Amino acid sequence: MQGKWYRELPRAFLLMLIVFGFLLTMLTLVPPPAKSTTESSSRERVSALIVRYAEGVHPGSLSSPTGSKFVSQPQRSWMRVGESLGERMFTIRLTRSVSQAVARNLCKQLSKDRRILWVEPDSSASIARNRALGANIDMEFL
Repeated sequence: MQGKWYRELPRAFLLMLIVFGFLLTMLTLVPPPAKSTTESSSRERVSALIVRYAEGVHPGSLSSPTGSKFVSQPQRSWMRVGESLGERMFTIRLTRSVSQAVARNLCKQLSKDRRILWVEPDSSASIARNRALGANIDMEFL
């Protein structure tokens, strides 16, 4: 019986062992999933906001962006008009980086101004490369 123990086992059990071994091997080859944006965004710092103004609205002066009167101090003093992104969109640079939670709060305060159509934190999102499926995706959106 030495060396031939496998012949004594039922074929279904042997098939199950082979499948289990194959699956275990495949699981070790698949990389762990990339962190979702919600996981990474809690630690990500924000140094600018993106604002879209209504038609005909000027973004304001350098140190006083349109809508900043709705933002409480000291955060209001951190805001500077940034660059034009086109289509009535501008960045509002922050003189200090803030957490996602603070950035969302600033957006909420700014959106109280009716001249602002929408505002959101300026943060990047990325798509991780998926080696298991053979996809060749490695892009970053700003």
